[in-house]
Amino acid sequence: MKEFANEIIEILKKADDLVIRFLKSIVDDPNTFEIILELLIECSDSTAKSNTAHLCKYLLARAKIIERQALLEDL
Repeated sequence: MKEFANEIIEILKKADDLVIRFLKSIVDDPNTFEIILELLIECSDSTAKSNTAHLCKYLLARAKIIERQALLEDL
């Protein structure tokens, strides 16, 4: 699971639009969003929970930077 999460992060680092589209696809699909929440909240496997949290943290932190840059460019 750790290698999988890290590989996704490496792919997402290649283009900012991938980060936004990937995050949007998770949030927009209720089933996917529910699975992510279950992994974060209810999963008894600490490794899966930790790696899911790591991926989510990267997505949210990167999205924040991307959105901030977009706002500053619009000024």
